[in-house]
Amino acid sequence: MLYDLLISGHTDKKKIILSDASESLSYSEIDDLCIKIRSVFMQYGLNPGDRILIYAERKLSVAVIILACISMGICFIPVPPGISEECVSEIIQSSEPVMIIGNICTQADVRSVSFDNLMCMAKNTVVQTISSAVADPIVYILYTSGSTGTPKGVVAEESSVEFCIHAINERLQNTSNDRILCCLPLSFDYGLYQIFLALSSGACLVIPPEMPFQKIVTFLAKERITGFPAMPSMLNMLLRTRLLQKVDLSSIRYITSTGDVFPVSLIQNLKEVIPSAEVLPMYGLTECKRVSIMPIGRYDKVLAGSCGLPLDDVKVWLEDVDSNGIGELVIKGKNVMSGYWHNSATAEQCYFLDDTGQRCLRSGDLFKIDEDGFLYFISRKKDILKVNGYRIGVAGLENRLYSAMNDLVDEIGVFGYPDAVAGEKIAVFIATVNPTDQINERLKTVSRNLSSYSRPHLLYCTAKPLPKNINGKIDRKKLVEMGLQLDYVKLR
Repeated sequence: MLYDLLISGHTDKKKIILSDASESLSYSEIDDLCIKIRSVFMQYGLNPGDRILIYAERKLSVAVIILACISMGICFIPVPPGISEECVSEIIQSSEPVMIIGNICTQADVRSVSFDNLMCMAKNTVVQTISSAVADPIVYILYTSGSTGTPKGVVAEESSVEFCIHAINERLQNTSNDRILCCLPLSFDYGLYQIFLALSSGACLVIPPEMPFQKIVTFLAKERITGFPAMPSMLNMLLRTRLLQKVDLSSIRYITSTGDVFPVSLIQNLKEVIPSAEVLPMYGLTECKRVSIMPIGRYDKVLAGSCGLPLDDVKVWLEDVDSNGIGELVIKGKNVMSGYWHNSATAEQCYFLDDTGQRCLRSGDLFKIDEDGFLYFISRKKDILKVNGYRIGVAGLENRLYSAMNDLVDEIGVFGYPDAVAGEKIAVFIATVNPTDQINERLKTVSRNLSSYSRPHLLYCTAKPLPKNINGKIDRKKLVEMGLQLDYVKLR
């Protein structure tokens, strides 16, 4: 059972396993709280197999409520702070939860309880005997950001979650000596799984309070963090502000990143500042959690731009391979989730069973695989520009531009500006405090080393960070909307 792996199966019950700036909890304290929360759930008439919507603020009480759901076999559905009422309504209509926990703005007729009230009730409740949990329950339904349409709920069963926990921990080599920082949204599987990875390995998960990103560095040093999962945009900002250089971060054993392209130049800069840390690019999808992680000690492959080897017992291959060895990545293994909640039509486009009946997933992403089996992300199939008949991968172009201009820019985003003749023109959106003229000249110089058909046509500059979706990735839809409204500089 997943709860045994995370909490009740550990022998050192007094070990501190969850911590923030004001409170720390041991295995036994979490177990006691989970028992009491389950009793409150039963008072509300909840049963194993029910679904609960959780407003997934990044704090200890949310982590404990998630663990209580797992212990009772209740499916939790985490939604991010700042989510729109329209998006919440779509998720509620799709998932039909029996309860909402947290301050969610919705007109839906669903009973709700605040975190504070739930925890207060739990501390004063009379413990009841728990009902029997269902076999291989649905642990969670995680809805995608919905940036390209109606949110889709990825269904994760217990057996898949357990497999992912074991496989990822084995690659990262997490132990009870580690202290892992989680400054990621718990509604994002990258953040959510930090709870699972830490607790199952005996590591301490440190959840920082809400704070300006500038203070994260001080928190890293003060808490002697060894594992630092982050997004490239955050790491880039920490480097650009030279905050990482101001404290002793020698405790950090590894830095991971997934969900967006991790530029090699950014990795090199990180290694210069924190030479003791292994920088481990990864690749994954909500639909299968994690596909690949860079093995520790393979900096040669990191510098080559790889996002690692597939997890043990995960098989991958390419379909529709072109003359350059690029094709769509297909994944097979127990990491592949069971589909989309009440959306079989969409699931059939991505998920399928092989001849042995094992689930497979078409990623929708273009990759190359080298002779050693290492994966190289090229682009998302939907993030392909078509310029005068040429197909250009957005991620690859962004990576090349950033690598050549990272001394002048904070972020780079590329999108296709509609054009009646070419189909699309290549527009580059750059976040920088440097003058536009200086950026313009550098971009022209860099473009000379690109193929003629992949040279940018238009340049936008802004002093503000590029727009992000709820998972911290560049929101290309908003980037396009901004680009159609703002002035640009013609490059050719």
